[in-house]
Amino acid sequence: MLKQLALYQPDSFYLSADTLARSDLFQTARILSEQYKINILLVDEIHFCKTYAKDLKKIYDFLSLRVVFTSSVSLSLFDSAYDLSRRIVLRHLYPFSFREYLLFARHIEIPKLTLNDIIEGQWTADHMRYNHLFDEYLQGRLFPFFLEEPNCMPLLRNICSKIIHRDIPMACNLRFDDIENTLEFIGKSEVDGINFSSISRNRCSSVNTLI
Repeated sequence: MLKQLALYQPDSFYLSADTLARSDLFQTARILSEQYKINILLVDEIHFCKTYAKDLKKIYDFLSLRVVFTSSVSLSLFDSAYDLSRRIVLRHLYPFSFREYLLFARHIEIPKLTLNDIIEGQWTADHMRYNHLFDEYLQGRLFPFFLEEPNCMPLLRNICSKIIHRDIPMACNLRFDDIENTLEFIGKSEVDGINFSSISRNRCSSVNTLI
């Protein structure tokens, strides 16, 4: 998405924060702004910058530069949102709706249907005509990357593995074994048997750690 934005913004610059190594995000932004006249900095995976909250504050306060950033670790962003409350706006990027899937994958456009429309029975024959494609939609095709890679399940497994093995431990200072054991317990539990107390008892973790 950021790369697509960069194509339409000639005064923008895209970078992935996992390539910055030990570089200071603020200093990188300052050089781009002052020497290269960049007005929009597009930063992917910003959680790889350990001091990104402090750097974003300094960029906002001292540079005439707009920053658009993404992260696959929402926990990290929520923790930082309190300190950056006057400086950033967080937006959730949701997967494709079934209607969007039909439009982008099949070039089929159907009328918009809200929850109230469904409750009031205000759907049309067009909404029911493509029900046979719904199972296909659920097989990983609610994610935009399937448009480039039809066999998207291996990619989805890689994404989940990256989040579990690298992103969450890095953002939350947790051991991978604790995360793996907790997920295993949740996956094998009945729905009504999962809460902070039951997970804490079975995984020998404190409730505060789980929260």
